[in-house]
Amino acid sequence: MPTFDSDLIRRYARSAPRYTSYPAAVRFHTSFDVAAYRRAAFLSNAQTPMKPLAAHVHAPPEPAAGYLQRLLLEIELQAGLFDQRRRLERVHFGVELPAQLTIGRLGRIVTRIAECFSADESAQRELSIEIDPRSVGRETFAGLAMLGFRRATISVKNFADIRQVKRAFARARAAGLSSLDLDLVYGTPLPTAERFAATLDALIAMRPDRVAAYAVRPVAAEARLRLLALAVERLTAAGYVHIGMSHFALPQDELTAALRSHTLHRSLQGYSTHTGSDLIGFGVGAISAIGNTYARNHKDLAAYGDALDHQRLPIERGVELTVDDLVRREIIERILCDGVLDMRQIEEKYALDFGSYFARERAQLEQMVADGLLANTGDMLAVTENGRFLLRSIAAVFDT
Repeated sequence: MPTFDSDLIRRYARSAPRYTSYPAAVRFHTSFDVAAYRRAAFLSNAQTPMKPLAAHVHAPPEPAAGYLQRLLLEIELQAGLFDQRRRLERVHFGVELPAQLTIGRLGRIVTRIAECFSADESAQRELSIEIDPRSVGRETFAGLAMLGFRRATISVKNFADIRQVKRAFARARAAGLSSLDLDLVYGTPLPTAERFAATLDALIAMRPDRVAAYAVRPVAAEARLRLLALAVERLTAAGYVHIGMSHFALPQDELTAALRSHTLHRSLQGYSTHTGSDLIGFGVGAISAIGNTYARNHKDLAAYGDALDHQRLPIERGVELTVDDLVRREIIERILCDGVLDMRQIEEKYALDFGSYFARERAQLEQMVADGLLANTGDMLAVTENGRFLLRSIAAVFDT
């Protein structure tokens, strides 16, 4: 087990993105518009070989009247930009299945996507969804299985009744969902260590494939990381592998295999085993990653609806990555996914001298080596066990 050093935590823990994208969404700007997005899709279609596609669908907790029809229209408009030979391999619904999005409505979305895109119909296709255990019944999971969903993430918010979570797990397994994950979300007031440990033990007993435990409200870094240390202790003792950044997986899970083979990926959907896909975001506030660009839809429901009512893609802002962004994105991803950075590989790929290019960052990196968060072998930077508590802070050194 790593040593929890309160002094180091206080010195290094700082506010940093979760780096599901780089640059982070705060760098997106309104000069990246629908025309820029169309250009990105055109250039992506021209790549050889063609990249597969993935999608994620957003819906607000209480969708406004007409939201579903506008969402279906957006799917059609997006499909018109992409070569039909490109296979859509994965669709994730980040909606926590609110009451307004019934199985019937969910089925209409799945059907429209299959109609508009060349959906992968093989056993490799993945449909996944986030579930609030307080708002779903037995018939919900049967409906999801009928629609072809294989993976569900069940949210445990503010230490909701564990009996509800157990019931949801049992129903999901009975319905035939093959992969079940848990998101343990906490905020203020923070749970006591005893309650947090008891909740972890109850969740571990359900044997989810993956577990994520993280704070969603401003929480003091030391308190947050103490709970992370407790999660590492409890979950690794139960046989889980610490993937990184509060994420854990069973030894046989594909995330663990990707971690060991250094093929783990960091994307808008978090840790992933899928690389090389363009990701299309549908719905209010959804973000797309096409080629070397990111584009975000309007977060305001009225603006989102108005764009679609006028047959326009609802893109509000985005960013086209520079070469510097690409270099830094790859470095940040490798730190977060592998815990190891091959500096010589970066030099060869981008034709740069690492020491000169990152001269400004050198002092911070050397101090992290001195403090035992990093090891430097000359060619490689490796995160130590103690440094794994501070992955985001280490990655943020390379964030402009």
